[in-house]
Amino acid sequence: MARLRADFPDAYALVEHRRVIDPRLTRLAFSAVVAWELLASAALWLGVLSLGAAALGMTTADVAILRGLVGAGLFSATWMAFLVVGNWYCYWFGHEGAQNTHFQMTLWGIGCTGLMIMGLLLV
Repeated sequence: MARLRADFPDAYALVEHRRVIDPRLTRLAFSAVVAWELLASAALWLGVLSLGAAALGMTTADVAILRGLVGAGLFSATWMAFLVVGNWYCYWFGHEGAQNTHFQMTLWGIGCTGLMIMGLLLV
């Protein structure tokens, strides 16, 4: 929020009460985000491996798609959380392209989820 305070003091005055100034809480939040992203990454890889195994006939397609859906759901939830939390802290004032990137990644995850749901319905 330092850039917001320096470059947009009027907007900063409206949201400065939202600052997180406790370094322990900042580290805890960062650790939680990293743990969530590791979980999402592991779920995505499990989905990829399961879909590959289904293509080789080593598992059923419905199980593989469900695993892929869990990974895609976690991926989408990650980017949606970045959008919501970022909007709460008005991060677009200092990082103009970040909001659009997070929105596009959310759409990508939702699109992949939709394709897998269609695949599940066809199986």
